[in-house]
Amino acid sequence: MIRRRTSAPQQTPWLPDLMPLLDVIFIVLVFFLLTAQAPLRQLPIALSQSSAALPALMPPTQRIELTLLANGAWQVDGAEVGSWAAVEHQLAEQDMSQMALTVMTDRAAPLASFMAFLVWLKQQPLNDVDIVLESTHE
Repeated sequence: MIRRRTSAPQQTPWLPDLMPLLDVIFIVLVFFLLTAQAPLRQLPIALSQSSAALPALMPPTQRIELTLLANGAWQVDGAEVGSWAAVEHQLAEQDMSQMALTVMTDRAAPLASFMAFLVWLKQQPLNDVDIVLESTHE
């Protein structure tokens, strides 16, 4: 039989230790959280069954390759054109809404020429523009 000491008066009433109970509750809570089947959130999508409802494919576009060289000269599809004004004149003759553009620049190219290109590019109705950057790792 367990006897209580009577020699020292206690200020607090005799309460059971709740720490093991809290540990069990926490373990059970974690178990329920991990094994709970959460409902899957889905967005209903109505897919058409006929091919007539498919949008028309975009017509194939012609890709133009522009290259800015280290000396500030421009190349269009591998042929050197010279200044940006000449490139701009050559591109003005084409329907830019049906074109795709790839731009490559040399690391040592003048920034003013590239900025002039970016200003022109912002005014064009192009949907497909690739700007190829040279990696800094060598």
